[in-house]
This record gives sequence, C-alpha cells and structure tokens, in this order.
Amino acid sequence: MGPCQVFNRDMKQWCQLDAATAIQRLGSDITDGLTVAEAARRLQGQGPNELINLELKDPWRILWEQVSATLVILLVIAAKACTLIQPAIGQSQNRSAGSIHPE
Repeated sequence: MGPCQVFNRDMKQWCQLDAATAIQRLGSDITDGLTVAEAARRLQGQGPNELINLELKDPWRILWEQVSATLVILLVIAAKACTLIQPAIGQSQNRSAGSIHPE
C-alpha cells in the first residue's frame, strides 16, 4: 500500500481528508483527545500503537540492494571511466608542460 493506506473500510484514503473530518471519523476530540476510558478500550481491542517489522532482511540482501541501486552503479561506472582516462590526461599534460617549459 502507498502513503495513503486504507486501514478501515469506512475510511478510504484517510490522508486526503481534512483534519476535522479525520478527527470526527476517528471518534476523537481535537482539543481533548481521547478519554482515558476510550483509550483503554481501544488499547484492549486494537492493541498498542506500534510498528511491527514482520520481515527481517538478511544483511547480504541489504548490501545487494544498496550496491545495485542505479545511482551507485552510475557512480561506479564514472569512477572506472576516470581511472581509465586519467593516465591519458596525465601524459597529455606532461607533453604540453614540456613544450611550455623546456628543460
């Protein structure tokens, strides 16, 4: 799901709602929030408000995802091209420097 996830059948695309409408649909109050009793009821019924990482990624997979990123590949190609071109540029500068400053 994208950034505007559906978490309730009655509230599709909640991130597109204005704040007052969202607060009303959530059954809360914009100034006072939830009552202690309502918060306890929701905690009992829905559990704590926490993110759970269900998928633990293998470190090798994380490394592969980082190394295979398009920008990283482009930078590696550019670095390789620089190492191949640099000797030719260095020789060219040495020859032209010799003609400007004869020994």
